[in-house]
Amino acid sequence: MTSAPDLIISSPYLRAMDTALPTVSRCPDVPFEVWAVEEFTYLAPNRFAGSTQVDRKPYVESYLSNGDAALVDGPGAESCEQLLGRARAVLARLEAHEAHEAQDVLVFSHGQFIRAVAWVIKHGAAAGSPDRMREFRVADVCEPLGNCCSYQLVFGGGMWTVERQLDPSGQVALIDGFCTGLKII
Repeated sequence: MTSAPDLIISSPYLRAMDTALPTVSRCPDVPFEVWAVEEFTYLAPNRFAGSTQVDRKPYVESYLSNGDAALVDGPGAESCEQLLGRARAVLARLEAHEAHEAQDVLVFSHGQFIRAVAWVIKHGAAAGSPDRMREFRVADVCEPLGNCCSYQLVFGGGMWTVERQLDPSGQVALIDGFCTGLKII
């Protein structure tokens, strides 16, 4: 980060807040807001309390390969439609901030949510189709988003683009399946 952002946003989850706090401390004059950019919870938490990733894997695969964007696994879980709705709502709020001079915004969130935002940008209304849900899972597993990595999202000409993935130091890491640009950097 070479200059202060115009706005800092964090998920309400503790690990995102803990990651955001050093930046908030370095930029005390920058507004800090908590938005609904938390992780995608597609399996009902109470049903899987005390389980391991290995225990949950068949349920995860079944949920995501099923292709039913409206499916809610149980209390405390959300559907893929709800996740994509949150992603669209965040983009709309960011557009409103862009119109009011908050152009450089840092959002501290979680891998699947960040990728859901990129997926909505890339696929628009088709993002939640059964085939796109399956593609999302494959791309997310094959090209995991590392801790403290990010995407550079750009709003211009009335549309969003996902320009590139950035590593924790802010350097271009790669252009992956979630990016909309065809530019090789």
